Order: sequence, then structure tokens, then C-alpha cells
Amino acid sequence: MEPDRWERLAESLWSEADEGVDDELVRAVAEAETAQVTLVHRLRVSHELVVHAGDLSMVGTVEQVGPEAVVLGTNEWTWLVPLSSVTAIEGLALALAWDGSGVAERLGLTSMLRSLVGQRVQVHLAGGRSVLGAMRSVGADHIDIAVDAPGSSISVTTNAITAIQVAR
Repeated sequence: MEPDRWERLAESLWSEADEGVDDELVRAVAEAETAQVTLVHRLRVSHELVVHAGDLSMVGTVEQVGPEAVVLGTNEWTWLVPLSSVTAIEGLALALAWDGSGVAERLGLTSMLRSLVGQRVQVHLAGGRSVLGAMRSVGADHIDIAVDAPGSSISVTTNAITAIQVAR
């Protein structure tokens, strides 16, 4: 075959391939890739958000995102919100973020809660209960908070991590 004929054949094959592109297939591939996007990916590129958890709504700037929690900051408060308690988010970015390969991005909820040990915290729990006191310790599945009880005695309350809606 002469070179000119090869070029015509190649052009013919490419035009048939272009005409044969299935829009449904392209749409299915795009949907499959979008299905891999997690809330964490979108949180990492978000800035100012309204996060709803249970009956609480927090407005703040995204300070840290881990695989299990987001930290929102305001001038007055820092909110640590487990993703398992999030019911809705307003203002979430549509873009995607980096792969989260930094150490801070891999910290789980218990590690993030440990950063509050020794601080005075208010923990909002599922069911509307709230505990105010000094964070004493964080175990694998629970936290201990020293609560000021009437009569100047201190009692320690232990709470399941799964019950935490927000800690600030």
C-alpha cells in the first residue's frame, strides 16, 4: 500500500471511532469516577462552612480535616466534629483535594480528640446531652471528662466516642 492510502485508512478508522463514541459510556465513566470522591476530599479544599450535627449548627473556617473528623474554627471557638455526626454541610467546595498524605490528614478521631486533653471542653452528645469539664483522657472508644460537681467535688464522666456529636 502506498503511504497516502495508509493515511486515508487511518483517518477513516479515527473518524469511525469518533462517531462511535457512546455518550452513555462517557457519562458512566464520569459517574464512576465521581463515586470515588469522599466528603473528606471536598472538605480539604473548603473554606467557610456551616456544619450541621444533630440539633447543632456550627459556622466556621476549616482548620483541619482527618479521615474521621473536621475541625472548624471561629474567633471564639474551635469545633471538633466527627464526620459520623454530620447531617448536612453548607458551602462545601465542589473541587477535590490532595491525597491526604500528610500526617495531620491521617489522624483519626481519637488522635484529634487527644489534642484536647487537659483543656476545658464542652462535648455535645447524641440525645441532646452536653458535658462540660476538663478532658482527662481519650481511650480507643471512649473519653473521660472531669466535671465540676456540686459541693466542689470532681466527678469523671466516661462517654462513648460514637456518641460525640461535637467537641469544642
